Amino acid sequence: MPDIFTKEKRSEIMSKIRSKNTEVERVVFSFLRKEKIYFQRHYDRVVGCPDVAIPSRKVAIFLDGDFWHGRNAATRLPKLNDWWRAKIERNMKRDKASRAALRKAGWSVLKVWEGELMRKRTREKWLEKIRAHLSSGTSRPWFVYLLRCVDGTLYAGITTDLDRRVAAHNGGRGAKYTRGRGPVEIVWSKKTVDGTSARKLEASLKKLSKEAKEDLINRAC
Repeated sequence: MPDIFTKEKRSEIMSKIRSKNTEVERVVFSFLRKEKIYFQRHYDRVVGCPDVAIPSRKVAIFLDGDFWHGRNAATRLPKLNDWWRAKIERNMKRDKASRAALRKAGWSVLKVWEGELMRKRTREKWLEKIRAHLSSGTSRPWFVYLLRCVDGTLYAGITTDLDRRVAAHNGGRGAKYTRGRGPVEIVWSKKTVDGTSARKLEASLKKLSKEAKEDLINRAC
């Protein structure tokens, strides 16, 4: 079936469709922030660039637009002209390959259709699926730590690898505060269950006076 628009008009229409900051992304991102779930948007450090990811748990979510990613392809594709049909088929093939690669690398992948999330009667169900998916996976422990700098000051931070993070601080690749204050050493640390808990504890540590931090260190000895 031929397109009802000219090639130029169709190109103009499709160019106005956003690939980022879409309405469905705003719905999901707002929900996750409200639930205080830490996540990364458009995580481009792995194949496929998941729309939502928690790298420490190796979980990824793709928020797929119905048209662009070929929902109900069997009935929709025959209605498109050759150019658009080929484009959508390429997108579907790319999606399948990238998500297979992620799963092979140990990631847990969830695909959510835009139409399901934007439909009011199914939105809550899919938001709950997203929440459950982000709670799954293998979680690396997070550590909150206090460093003592060479000038005697204390610095609070978080990491999933204490040795690597201390090496980064001493190599000038850590926080801006510790640059020029090395060598540093860890004088206190605590393991937490996830990044969200670690960030909350880090924030509370940063509010403490130096005397309170020293007391915390002494009590741990």
